Amino acid sequence: MTHVSINGPLPKDIGTGFAEKQKWEFIENCHPVIPAWFRKHFAAESGSWARTQLLAFLIESGLLKSLTVREAIIALEKQTDVWLPEDCDQGCSVIGKFTQGAKPTSKD
Repeated sequence: MTHVSINGPLPKDIGTGFAEKQKWEFIENCHPVIPAWFRKHFAAESGSWARTQLLAFLIESGLLKSLTVREAIIALEKQTDVWLPEDCDQGCSVIGKFTQGAKPTSKD
């Protein structure tokens, strides 16, 4: 992970990581629950952090009219390996949490 200073709009090729939001503005005609939820979890005055993928999605989908970030912590390499604890009980708990609510697929 690398810490970078941006002080401007979120770069399109930011990659995986977290960005510290400075200012953001939602479009005027979006559902009022969307800005309310994000304002609740990402207080504007504190300059909170959010996943870069979420911020990129909000920009690409058109929900955000503008976004300014101060800095970011990003991964320079794509993650291809997954580490699980050697203890089977812990590993099963992690996998169960990630697949919670998933429906089995039929191979027929």
